[in-house]
Amino acid sequence: MLLLVDFFVFFLFVLCPSFVIFSIFSTLASDGPKNGTADNSESGSIVDGQQRQNSAIVAPVPSPSSTVPVTNRSPVAAAFCEAIVQPEQQPKATGTQNKEMANESEKLKLLFTLAKSGGVARMHAILSGCDAVELKRLLAATENGATLLDVAAQNDQTEVAKLLLEKSAIRPTDGTDSVTIRLVTMNKLSPFWAALLREQTKLVEIMLEYGQNPNEFGTFIRDEKKQNIISPLHFAAQKGNLAMCKLLVAKGAKVNQRSKDKRGIVPLHIACGNGHLSIVKFFLERAGADIESTDSDGDTALVYALLENKLDIGHYLITGGAHIDRTNKIGISPLHIFVKKGDFALCKFLIDNGANVNQKTTDDSDHQITPLHIACAEGQLKIVKLLMNSGANVNEKSGGQGTAPLHVATAIDHFPIVKLLVEEGNADIESTDSEGDTPLHWALVKHNFEIARFLSDKGARTDRPNNAGLTPHQLIGFLGIHLLLSAAANANDDDDH
Repeated sequence: MLLLVDFFVFFLFVLCPSFVIFSIFSTLASDGPKNGTADNSESGSIVDGQQRQNSAIVAPVPSPSSTVPVTNRSPVAAAFCEAIVQPEQQPKATGTQNKEMANESEKLKLLFTLAKSGGVARMHAILSGCDAVELKRLLAATENGATLLDVAAQNDQTEVAKLLLEKSAIRPTDGTDSVTIRLVTMNKLSPFWAALLREQTKLVEIMLEYGQNPNEFGTFIRDEKKQNIISPLHFAAQKGNLAMCKLLVAKGAKVNQRSKDKRGIVPLHIACGNGHLSIVKFFLERAGADIESTDSDGDTALVYALLENKLDIGHYLITGGAHIDRTNKIGISPLHIFVKKGDFALCKFLIDNGANVNQKTTDDSDHQITPLHIACAEGQLKIVKLLMNSGANVNEKSGGQGTAPLHVATAIDHFPIVKLLVEEGNADIESTDSEGDTPLHWALVKHNFEIARFLSDKGARTDRPNNAGLTPHQLIGFLGIHLLLSAAANANDDDDH
């Protein structure tokens, strides 16, 4: 009897559970390979030897994505499978996030395509279906360094850009009441500047309506050292785009804003130098530009116009009140500049429009000189004649050194100018500089003997001493001895050879 009881206990608590467990594993083994979805060949390549050995007797556990229907499994097997895979269902949220990220990536690809092609209706539908967080991510996302707004601006897609602006693709500018569209591309250009460069007036207008700062500095030169040096109005003036200039001024662009490079020019300078008369007139007559505004060197708009030979603009500026004799920081007037350049036409233009032919440079040195001094020093015979015929004083002395134009022409050994000054200009051949030297002294010291003979023939005194007590006659003696000694030295050198 005791043996019977023992057998019953052994059957109930040992054999029966073993049978159930064996039944479960048998069911799993039959479920696994039905559709070939649990092939263990791949996993066998990464498990150690013990696992490969056990794989012969342990059936693989189906993954949560198994195609085997749960209804085909026995209730016990289904319950067991559920208990095993339950821990693998915990990262379900991460899987959802990955799916959402994939969807957002595809969405971005489509949005960038639409930004290029102009699919505004479809883009509107996509963006309207986004919550605030996703919308912010999409608008800030980049493709090859460019945002959606960049791409729209670069492809002239005005309506797309407007939609993106409506969806708040702008940020406030620090410290100002206006805003700057800050989604900047890899080449350092903002969408606003991209629109400016393409002269997309309508797109620029839309951005300005959405609060874009009309004075945002930028550049159209892809040079890291030259970034952010000009305002939009500088650029519009350079391009000659009157409509853009009017739009920018109407939206608050500063017409007298200086560039941030070392020149410090204003839009008026650029318009003058590029010959855009209509823009020059707009700036001065409608926008409040300062006609006497100077760059960092002190040059005015008149100089910029004349340097580029824009005589129509020069005439307009002069008749409009530009100071024709205004000197720059180194004390030279426009007439000085163009005499130095030897530009006869511009010199005549300035003189015909009232330039002072006897105005001296106003620098701090001891060499304040007239245009005639400069013309003589540069050997500009034709301009010397022009100045003389226009009333230039041929005996006007320079500041400090006190030289007359005749001294200067003599010093550079320009005989035709010396002859012109003396014979047609009645220049004083006895004029002295601050050292008491006459033109004859200068001619002898410089060994300009042709001019010395000419001055002597015209009556120049050879006995007039300078401040050191030396007369031209004495200089002739010294120079004669010097020349003889030089000739002897040269002869000895030749004999040695």
